Order: sequence, then structure tokens, then C-alpha cells
Amino acid sequence: MMAIRELKVCLLGDTGVGKSSIVCRFVQDHFDHNISPTIGASFMTKTVPCGNELHKFLIWDTAGQERCLGLPALSTLPSFGFVLLNTRPSVGLACAYSGVGALSASPGVP
Repeated sequence: MMAIRELKVCLLGDTGVGKSSIVCRFVQDHFDHNISPTIGASFMTKTVPCGNELHKFLIWDTAGQERCLGLPALSTLPSFGFVLLNTRPSVGLACAYSGVGALSASPGVP
């Protein structure tokens, strides 16, 4: 039996930068330029074999409208990796950076 390693990832960035399209491409092997906007956050998984392990990606796709207020709720889920996406300068990305800082300072988050 293969060992399963869970890898938790959260995509952060402004609305409309392509977070959901990237997740869809990775999980479903389909890229959609005109995907419907995410409301709140969506969650998808994909399991990928790697050597003698299975890597199970647990992916949170945020709506990009957090404005730093919705991110602390994610701190209850330890061991996050973050992907920050930005195609234009904006306040939203600065907010995402500060949200990552808040999460890293949360108890139980390495």
C-alpha cells in the first residue's frame, strides 16, 4: 500500500487573475478562460503518484475579495502552502501578503 501525503495549498490574488482557471487546469486537465467567478472559496483535490507515495493536493481557491478579513478563518487548517497570483498592481495583492503573514503567525501553522 502506498503512503498518502496531504499537501494543503491556498491560491490568493485579486479577482479575475485566473486562480480558478489554474486550479481547474491542474485538477481536471482542462483550461477555461471564461470560468465563472468564485463566490467565497472553492475546494478541490487531486491525488498524484510520486515515487512510492501518493501526494493528495487539498486546494483552496479564494474569491479574491477577502480584503484581509476572510483569511484568518483559514488559520484553523495547518500546513498551508500559498500561491499568490497577480496580473496587475493593486491593493488586493498587498492585502494577500499581509494575510499570509497573519496565517504564518497563527498557532499550529508552521
